[in-house]
Amino acid sequence: MFNKIKKKLVYLLPILMFLLTSCKSTEALQNSQITSIKDTLEYLTSEECDGRLPNTEGNKKAQEYIKDKFEKIGLEPYGNSYLFEYNHMGWNINNENYKMVITFLDGDTKECEYGRDFLENIMTNVDFKGELVLDYKDENIENKFVLLEKMDNTVEVKDKAKGVIFPMESFRRGAPKIEEEHITMIQISPSLYKEMLEKGVKEINVNFQVDGIEEEFPQNNVVGVIPGKNRKNAIVITAHFDHVGSKGNMIWKGAIDNGTGVSALLDIVEKLKLHSDKEKLEQDIVFCAFNGEDSLFQGSIPFVEDISTKYENIYNINIDSLGLKNGGRLLVDGKGEENELVKAITSQFKEHGVEAYSDGDIPRGSDHIIFINNDINGVGLSQENIKDVIHTLEDTMDKVDIEYIERLSNILVDFIINNSKDTFKLLDNSLNAVKNLDDILSEEYIKLNFNEYKFIEINENKELIRQDLGFFVSPARYNEDYHKGMELEGFYKIYPEFQLPEKLGNYYLYTVNVFDRSEEYIDDPELDKIYTIEPKIDNIGKIEFMFDNRLSNKDILDNASISIGFVIEDKDIKKIKYTYAEYTDSVISDEDITIGDEVYSPVYKKSNNQLNGLYRKVEKDGKIYKIMITTPYSNTEWQYKTIEESIKVYKELNMSPFIEDILKVLLN
Repeated sequence: MFNKIKKKLVYLLPILMFLLTSCKSTEALQNSQITSIKDTLEYLTSEECDGRLPNTEGNKKAQEYIKDKFEKIGLEPYGNSYLFEYNHMGWNINNENYKMVITFLDGDTKECEYGRDFLENIMTNVDFKGELVLDYKDENIENKFVLLEKMDNTVEVKDKAKGVIFPMESFRRGAPKIEEEHITMIQISPSLYKEMLEKGVKEINVNFQVDGIEEEFPQNNVVGVIPGKNRKNAIVITAHFDHVGSKGNMIWKGAIDNGTGVSALLDIVEKLKLHSDKEKLEQDIVFCAFNGEDSLFQGSIPFVEDISTKYENIYNINIDSLGLKNGGRLLVDGKGEENELVKAITSQFKEHGVEAYSDGDIPRGSDHIIFINNDINGVGLSQENIKDVIHTLEDTMDKVDIEYIERLSNILVDFIINNSKDTFKLLDNSLNAVKNLDDILSEEYIKLNFNEYKFIEINENKELIRQDLGFFVSPARYNEDYHKGMELEGFYKIYPEFQLPEKLGNYYLYTVNVFDRSEEYIDDPELDKIYTIEPKIDNIGKIEFMFDNRLSNKDILDNASISIGFVIEDKDIKKIKYTYAEYTDSVISDEDITIGDEVYSPVYKKSNNQLNGLYRKVEKDGKIYKIMITTPYSNTEWQYKTIEESIKVYKELNMSPFIEDILKVLLN
């Protein structure tokens, strides 16, 4: 009914469109008496709830508040109770003491104030007094503290430095957890960071003492039901109410994360109950306020296991962190852009003037992924630009656009009423079918040798199975249990044009990988019959040579490895989707690095400026030959070597003659 009205009244102001979100949900809104989005937010972000950390009084009070609303609205309990108990693993912190003193170059000292000047990012025990390194690229950082411009640079020093210090506009916090093996990470205020840079630091004294035990304790989700006509099917509406707690006089109030989701949930509960009292819905509507989401979905995991045994068909709508003022578009997050549930909800919001989008095939981190992981369709509703606010002290009620939440609530009520009969199963274009098809194709794929193919029939469709990747192992590294049929001798039989060295410098050849891009398939093939494509040099799309400094599988040494790869593209065909230099997180630099007689461009990872390797391009006879030499990787230290270390290795290996020999074969 609303869609017809909207077409006739498109000239009205946006506020009218909000009021007319739907006749049914508007009627429910006018009769709402028990819940209020504003009141719910005020209570959940109050000092009484104290950040809602599991196993605290504040968390228990939030549970009781939600349970009381379910009872007053008139939901049926889920089973025998509104409380769904589960076992929660968490840390009981007994004692903690944090001290940080800075000595500046001018001799002044500053005893930093905990919670104002600094806060631990990860709970560790540390006692350090010494130099603070100001440049994380400095080689002399072993067992020292390093001052970083941003937290992301921690990855560059985590295996060497004792600890890192970095500025944060607002201190962040996760669920408490002691991690003794982790590098010490300390957040500081922007003003302290500026002072340290301006005055210079002679010495820093960090003493963190924390004592606690990880233990299991009972916790509760809060669950209620509006019974429908068909008690075998259910729509499950969820939002988590837990957050990360408090410390001293600091409370992480979690207004956006996820006071907004719970306030929307309760608003939807009352509106749908009012509707159901007049006109029963087609299936059960189950409402669950989850506990333990910020502790790795500890509440949703057992609940999904339980509810999946009670209903034949289920789908989930999960609400988590939305309503941020100027927070950008609404994210409708689910498994697969072609998922009917994702498309239907996204369309519903867009029709009602809400900017909404779905951004891909990999669900993000909230409780709906637990449904998806159990082959139950689910979507998560969140917002585009929330990451800089959630889990900070700035996540407070003044950041919330209450009218926006009311609008989304009305649209969801309308969606559920109008789609009350639908089950939104994961069908052919969704998780189950994709997984089953992939399993079938994978099973057939591994039966084929390099350059073999066949056609099989699946769901009345003819599917091509092609083994286009050859993997060959050197004699010294060959293992009968794992590498049967992958002997390097087989590579020479297929491509006798290549003559490969046993080693480059002190790095031994151990595998050769070949990708064949030929599509010369037989016309009108028989189903299930295996055919072979004749391998040719001209059909190679990629060839990669792996070297490391172990003569055999038993040698440890430094266990460093390096890869030299060649990608061949015709200018008039689709680009091969395999070039390290063209990964989305990498960028080819304008710098020049000379190795032997050839000039290469370094390739850096965008996120942390780490060297990914060297890149060179050769063009001849309408083809492009891309050469990529990866950064040497130490498998014992679990890290890539620095650019200086890498260049030293590159030169020691004297790779130029080998690369030119390979190019000669490829260039014919």
